[in-house]
Amino acid sequence: MKIKYLLPAVLLCSSISRAATVTGSWLYKGKVDGKMPVTLYINATDPCGGHVIYDAIYKYDGKSRWLSLNAEVNEKDDYCLTESGFTGVMILHRNGKELKGVWISPNRKRSLNVVLQQQLLSPEEKQRMEQAREQAAYELNDC
Repeated sequence: MKIKYLLPAVLLCSSISRAATVTGSWLYKGKVDGKMPVTLYINATDPCGGHVIYDAIYKYDGKSRWLSLNAEVNEKDDYCLTESGFTGVMILHRNGKELKGVWISPNRKRSLNVVLQQQLLSPEEKQRMEQAREQAAYELNDC
């Protein structure tokens, strides 16, 4: 008799945890140190069900190529974005459509404010961002 109630409870918990998983793609634009324009693209996927994997790239507009970021996000919407090769790290907090925080140099001697606003992401823009993300990953991991 108890087994009859166990299965619906397990299914309910399973659907709740999946509903809480956020996946998608987001484009942000803003400034580092109040003057350097940057673009950040974050992609979140859940390939195995239950563990979201974040991929991200960013660039200083007009000054750099896309940089791959190792991305981690916690339950409080705090983002830790480490540049591949550990040339810097951004620690950001998401509040609505804004990411705000700091960029820190690896030697911790330089810390710059970061403010980014979420942008609308058209299907064409998403395709361009995905190509840029794949290219950055290829350049980083090419043997």
